[in-house]
Amino acid sequence: MRRSFAVSLALLSLGSIASLAAPGCNNEAFDVQDLCGWIADECNCYRRFAAGVAPGSAGVASAPKCGIALDANNNPVDGVDDASKQTFGAFSARDKLDVCLLLRPEGGQIVFDPPLDVAAFPNPAFAFKIVDGSGDVCATGSYASITNFSIGFPAPATASGTGGTGGAGTGGTGGTGGNTPEDICREAHDPAAAPIASGTFEMKPGDASQIVETVCADGEVHRFNLYQLNKCDGNELNEKNFKALLPTAEIEADPGAANVDGFIQFRVFWPPTDKSTTGDPTDLSGQKPHAVEYFHCLIPGASAPCFDDALSDGETDVDCGGLCPQDCDDGKDCLVGADCKSKVCEKDAMGFLKCVSPPCGDLDVTGNETCDDGNVMPGDGCSDTCQEEPGYTCAGPGPCVDIDECATGTDNCPTGTDCVNTPGSFTCECDPGFAWDGMKCVGNCGDGDLKPPEGCDDGNIAGGDGCTPNCTKEPGYFCMGEGPGSCVDINECAGMGACLPTETCMNEIGSFTCTCNLAIAAVCGDPPVCIDTQSDVFNCGGCDSVCLPNQGCFKGNCCQAPANAFCGACTDTMTDEANCGMCGTTCAVGGTCLMGMCCNPPNTACGAACVNTQTDANNCGTCGNVCPMATPMCIGGMCM
Repeated sequence: MRRSFAVSLALLSLGSIASLAAPGCNNEAFDVQDLCGWIADECNCYRRFAAGVAPGSAGVASAPKCGIALDANNNPVDGVDDASKQTFGAFSARDKLDVCLLLRPEGGQIVFDPPLDVAAFPNPAFAFKIVDGSGDVCATGSYASITNFSIGFPAPATASGTGGTGGAGTGGTGGTGGNTPEDICREAHDPAAAPIASGTFEMKPGDASQIVETVCADGEVHRFNLYQLNKCDGNELNEKNFKALLPTAEIEADPGAANVDGFIQFRVFWPPTDKSTTGDPTDLSGQKPHAVEYFHCLIPGASAPCFDDALSDGETDVDCGGLCPQDCDDGKDCLVGADCKSKVCEKDAMGFLKCVSPPCGDLDVTGNETCDDGNVMPGDGCSDTCQEEPGYTCAGPGPCVDIDECATGTDNCPTGTDCVNTPGSFTCECDPGFAWDGMKCVGNCGDGDLKPPEGCDDGNIAGGDGCTPNCTKEPGYFCMGEGPGSCVDINECAGMGACLPTETCMNEIGSFTCTCNLAIAAVCGDPPVCIDTQSDVFNCGGCDSVCLPNQGCFKGNCCQAPANAFCGACTDTMTDEANCGMCGTTCAVGGTCLMGMCCNPPNTACGAACVNTQTDANNCGTCGNVCPMATPMCIGGMCM
């Protein structure tokens, strides 16, 4: 159901002011102004605001900010449908009505704070901002009731003013000579001569019934009594009619229903902003406003019964049984067998009617069973849930019979193939000399002429030579060209990584084998693994020969630290002069093995360093003898 709500938006003006008193109330407390005089004023701030943000003639807006112009029937002036409007958007989910994504090519969004609540429809309260595709705010607004509303347009970020030195000049078009914007407007009889192009208009309830307060962009406040409209609604003889120009905003809101989308749209009605063509003040009596729509957001419809994850009328359990198109699974509530996928509805131990599967394999076709061959083994025509399997025919209880598609002619084997019946199905085998290309047999394989889809053709249809009888490459072969000898064995052992480092690779025709190299390894464990017994601390020198926790395995021998090699015996090659760095490397006479490097004469090991005490000023003559500043050089082992 579509609902419309008109919102009084009395914008600011300096129209005729007259203090009125509500019957029985204190005049001073109300201090209301002349509403009819304000609406009739050709230069009130509402009309100048319209000139800045939504100019236009009666009935049609012209290039409004952040919205689109509507005609007298509230349809887009450009004639597009709803889905093509610049203001058209959609929420992503019914339970998340915080952001309406605009569907126009340049993007944008309407942000609601707080999020809309469909439970508050058709009269929700909300605040919003319109954000363009670049992330900049184009407009802001709010709505709480018919007398509590605001709309605003931020000033451009690049705006800068060089206003005049007179009265109210603000921004780049400020006044000169002391004229106010209203004076400039009245002199030109044109609201566009002093437009208000940014700022926020607000309307809010006053302190008594029918009293409203309006605040213009400059902060000026007016108070009106809405009863005053009776003086200018055109109902009396010779009475002016300004009622249609009372600032109003309108929302239409529909929450939608099951499988029916809802929507919310917002529009403002602005006064005409035409310049007077007579040289006299503009007579606004009887003129029509023009409407601008700022958003039209689609709300996804609610899930229908049987699809809403809730137990609804007409269902025997959640979203199943009864009137629902889907039947219930086992264990769900039911009333009759038709409510169940199994077609069996029986009382459980507690006396409640539940869906249950019929006993399959008892040679009794019941419930949703289509067969029962006395077992629950699939692949024999009757599945483990007693459903007839493809390629079989089952007639009542008992074994199912395979359908011979080849004999009945129901196969789809193409020309050049032979149909071969199989249990529950059939296969198509290519005749000799033909090869299957995935859709049909092509040939002739074995004629020595390589053509698609053949991967090889060595001139025969024998296997085991690199090219199969169907002319596809066999594993372990490389095929190039066509005819005899076009496929050759790949020597996998010629590359790296075919076998483990502890294994020996042996090439074979079309394949290879890996055998454990018993010179450096042994086959250990269950399952057997080829293990390097020269370095494995758990199999050092042989299977299950485990070194102690502080030992390493070197050449099949367990050696305790600091030994790090086996050179006929456990050896520390970091310090052993006979095996310095590696087995067999012997340091010179008088030399020292220092961190696996020989420090030979004339060098001497001084701590962890190998130095020449004949020239080293820090170890001159002996280790640690540092030459003083007076004799800083070490020559021949003496400081000089």
